[in-house]
Amino acid sequence: LALNAIEIGHSMPCVLNASNDACNLAFRERRLSFIKITEIVEKVMLKHKLVLNPSIDDLININSWAYQEAENLIREEEK
Repeated sequence: LALNAIEIGHSMPCVLNASNDACNLAFRERRLSFIKITEIVEKVMLKHKLVLNPSIDDLININSWAYQEAENLIREEEK
C-alpha cells in the first residue's frame, strides 16, 4: 500500500499515513486485529478523491478525513 501511495503521489501518502495511524491506535487498544489494518487502510485509500498538488490546508483536511474514515470502518468492525 505504501508503494502504491508513493506511486500515485499527490494527496495519497497523507491518506495512507492518517488511516494507518488510526488503525494502529485501534490495534494497540485491542479494538482491531492486526490483519484488518491493511484492509481498512486500503478501503480508505480507495474512497479518497485524489487532490493534485495539495496545499498545507488541503493536507490538514485530508488527514482529518482519512483518520475519521478509518475510525468509522474500525467501529463497523467492532460491531
